[in-house]
Amino acid sequence: MKNYLTLFVALVFGIPALTVSAQTIYIDENNTSGVEDGTRQHPFNTVEEGITGSKTGDTIFVKTGNYSPLDGEIKLRPGTILFGENPANTIINADIRDTTRNALPFEIHNLTFGELYCSRGTNLTEFYTKPCIIKDNICQYISVGHAGGYTENGELLTFYP
Repeated sequence: MKNYLTLFVALVFGIPALTVSAQTIYIDENNTSGVEDGTRQHPFNTVEEGITGSKTGDTIFVKTGNYSPLDGEIKLRPGTILFGENPANTIINADIRDTTRNALPFEIHNLTFGELYCSRGTNLTEFYTKPCIIKDNICQYISVGHAGGYTENGELLTFYP
């Protein structure tokens, strides 16, 4: 009992809440230094590395360039923002996919890419707290599957289960 009381007092009065802050992950295909950690000074040089190095809440900033993922597609990490420097000159030669069964929103801004496929499945028990946004991009096709969502005004795509 004494241990539980000590733990309770420590949690309430002595230990501050742990917070994990979102960060910006940088990608620049021109980084040939051999040092890549996703920072502005040492960006990753592929989109795949940037997404792999990200976590929920992060922004993945893609510098101007022409990126060609090895398998021809990019799988979004739920709850992240994929942001290009300029849609005319930040080109991902691939399709972008979001097929994870979750209710975390994602955003895609200022990129040129092939196609976007979003199909999150049925039976989601959570609801989105904010919409997914695809804005100011150049793409060939957007496919919204079951539980994917709807388009609005031709430029904003929001998803709700």
